[in-house]
Amino acid sequence: MSDEPLSGDRDGQPRRQVRYAATTSWSLPAAVLAALALVVVSLIVAATVAQESADGGRLSEAGSFVLFQLLVALGTISLAQALDRDAASVLALQPPRQGGRAFLAAVVAIFAVGAFFIAVVSATAPEVLERDMSLANALLNGPDRPLALFAVVIGAPLAEELLFRGFLFSAAAKRLGVAWAAILTSLSWTALHVGYSGWGLLEVFIIGLILSRLLILTGSLWLPIACHALNNLIVTFVVMPLLLPS
Repeated sequence: MSDEPLSGDRDGQPRRQVRYAATTSWSLPAAVLAALALVVVSLIVAATVAQESADGGRLSEAGSFVLFQLLVALGTISLAQALDRDAASVLALQPPRQGGRAFLAAVVAIFAVGAFFIAVVSATAPEVLERDMSLANALLNGPDRPLALFAVVIGAPLAEELLFRGFLFSAAAKRLGVAWAAILTSLSWTALHVGYSGWGLLEVFIIGLILSRLLILTGSLWLPIACHALNNLIVTFVVMPLLLPS
């Protein structure tokens, strides 16, 4: 898949246009190192603040998650702005162009993938589902549920999409093209969920590819962010109450 719009295939049939354009000045190796440094520094800062707050009783576990997500989101925007002075362009934060059908298709695909994995895992290893959802479940059932909901439904989609399918995708697409960028950033995003089971990791990777395709077809990161948030919202209020013990 190239970065140029596609007008037709070899049989003369119309094909989907690629509306995504990589505009970053970051090289791929530098972007990867910068992203790793950002995540590590954000983790250290959030953990330090959480530890100090534990002694003083000011910041909950959910609060530390939100702090980490905020640091990653702001840090990603700062990295995108550092070389190009146009973070919105680098991160594809412009309004989507004709993205309604692509968004609907992505939503349907993500829920089809989720339903398939739930059906298979429920039939073969139901304890795996509970283990994969245990962290989010513990967070959402903690003492600060409103902040936990914000972290899961808003903070995670925003921070993760900005870093992976915003900043890293742009550098990868410029060097390798959008197809490889989709694969590499989906693998990187999957690695963020390293505590999941093999089934869970495979599901995350496939969803990453779907979100990448949505970005490529619409040229805007806002729709992957919205789709990611919608997925987390449904998992939180529908899937988890149905599948996890009360």
